[in-house]
Amino acid sequence: MPKPRRLSAANAAAKRGIIAAYFEDLEARALFASALREQGHPQEAMTLCCCYIDGLANLLYHDSDKSAFNFVRLLKEHGRQSELTRVCPLVLTRWLEANRPKLAPTARKLSTALGEDLHRIMSDVELSAAVSRVLTKQEAETLAGEMWRAAIAFVAYTHLRVPSVHSTGSSGGVIVGSGGPSTPVRISFDTLFPALLAAIGALRDLSLTTNKWFGHDEIL
Repeated sequence: MPKPRRLSAANAAAKRGIIAAYFEDLEARALFASALREQGHPQEAMTLCCCYIDGLANLLYHDSDKSAFNFVRLLKEHGRQSELTRVCPLVLTRWLEANRPKLAPTARKLSTALGEDLHRIMSDVELSAAVSRVLTKQEAETLAGEMWRAAIAFVAYTHLRVPSVHSTGSSGGVIVGSGGPSTPVRISFDTLFPALLAAIGALRDLSLTTNKWFGHDEIL
């Protein structure tokens, strides 16, 4: 594969200017979602917000065709909302029982073993430790590829993004976690919109620092 031609100083500066203008325009368009909400159109605001998050995720992670995974990854890595970096075991076990019949017995075993911790909001590290503690090595390995679905950000995808984009709208928000030692969290437009703005800022900085679109130029 031939190496990309190195840009001249003038062309590099021009490219940087185009990148900066793109992200300035994108941020202005994203702010329209907030204006929609203030004007009494919360569902339209939610839909637009989710579409922009989806689009950014697929541009950044261009080599992945997994929309849900990309959406979750972007929110966790660049959304800068602490609740979106957390997980809840119940989210994982419910999804597995409904969508992965072969893994349902393992999911039920995990649910039973965790007790009240099943509903607790925790970190990825805590969940991994809990899975290793209560499941066999083989059982844990069968869940490895699905662990990301425990993310609070995955709840945002399934309960807010999917019905907003593929149906007639979502609820105003969803509460995750109940009982146990942790406080439940509510995911709504008030969570996703700041995450969207943070992601735009992060990807703008990445693009300008590298002078490559989304850090890789592979979208060209």
